[in-house]
Amino acid sequence: MTAARPDHDEVHLWQAPLDLDRHELAALESLLSTDERERAARFRLDRDRARYAAARGWLRRLIARYLDVDAAAVAFGAGAFGKPELTHPAASWLRFNAARSADLAVFAVASDRRVGVDVERVRADFPVDAVANRFLPSDDRVALAALPPDRRGSAFFDMWARREAYLKALGVGLGGADPDCAARADQQGGWLLTAFDVGDGYAAAVAVEGCGVRVPDAATPLLGSSL
Repeated sequence: MTAARPDHDEVHLWQAPLDLDRHELAALESLLSTDERERAARFRLDRDRARYAAARGWLRRLIARYLDVDAAAVAFGAGAFGKPELTHPAASWLRFNAARSADLAVFAVASDRRVGVDVERVRADFPVDAVANRFLPSDDRVALAALPPDRRGSAFFDMWARREAYLKALGVGLGGADPDCAARADQQGGWLLTAFDVGDGYAAAVAVEGCGVRVPDAATPLLGSSL
């Protein structure tokens, strides 16, 4: 089954589970390149190895669906800071990004415009204040401090996902932009940063270049039978 190319003014959002039974995992692992297999083998924990392999397998299936090719034939390279880029087959219009956290992966696909995506597992034990003080822009830190403690965690992960999505769209790492960079993006115009729903316990966001872009409220689940 093929997927229609996104219109220029829209973004497609997808999500996929990473904790799979052994048959589903084996099917995805069979699609991986030698480099991907070698990287998977370097994970110390079996769970982390399996989640990485599943995420890469899902990405291959998804890109293959848009390009109507065999998933094993898709080839990726790495741009600056490891952002995946398509090297084969040629598809000059295709822009995509992927992220994973715990047992969930998310993917964004766009046409001829930069896009970044992030997902974060909301953790009650996360040192929100310490990380916010180091990495978040001043306006976000003030907004967090004004919230009651029971709402601060979820708000932090929403802010963090937006920032990470924007930095990934730019193709820079965590240290590649000043703390206020992501905060200025939507204020300057030219970028849309917005959250989307992937289910309870997660925060997800997408950053897409341009104005007036249509973004779904929720990611569409990827199912083995549909890919």
